Amino acid sequence: LAIRQIVNPFSQDFVIASVGSGPDIVGPLLATDFSRAYFLDIRPIDIKRLSNNLRLWRWLGKFPFLARVRQRWDYFSVKRNRGYSNVAVFGNFTEFYLIQELDAMGVPLKDAVVHRNSSGHPALVFHLPGEARKREIVFVPFNFADHARDLLRSDPIGAGVLDAIFEKATGSFPRSKEYPEYLRSVSEWLQPRGFL
Repeated sequence: LAIRQIVNPFSQDFVIASVGSGPDIVGPLLATDFSRAYFLDIRPIDIKRLSNNLRLWRWLGKFPFLARVRQRWDYFSVKRNRGYSNVAVFGNFTEFYLIQELDAMGVPLKDAVVHRNSSGHPALVFHLPGEARKREIVFVPFNFADHARDLLRSDPIGAGVLDAIFEKATGSFPRSKEYPEYLRSVSEWLQPRGFL
């Protein structure tokens, strides 16, 4: 919340990229109060699995006695203990944990929508409890080993679109010799007064 007081203190429409996002929705949301987020991760999101998991969690929500079962997944225990969840924990279940994050935040899953955006990327639209404001997450495959400038030419974000780039767990990439070029390249996504 301290970050939000600097980057988006008045909770205005705010567009971010969350680099190395995995299934973590709450981290970038609390830090920025985003209205649209581009989740960039090496693991592509499968739109069919995302839709199926949304249906599964809606179904689970109909049975209050399953509440304890719904909260016993390793993802949350590791995330609580470490402050993040390691890729080894969520593995190929990112779509499952994305919906679980929404459920844990109290998001009305009946109103959540999975679709493809105009660039063909999977997207998830939802609103927080007690809010009418719609929020959208667009999932973009992002391989840190790729040259960032090549990504800029083909990505759905474009130059000068973002208010902030949120990056908290990109593993060993920051130690890479390509990191300075990566920073120069992704900073082109930012508006002139954007935050990195």
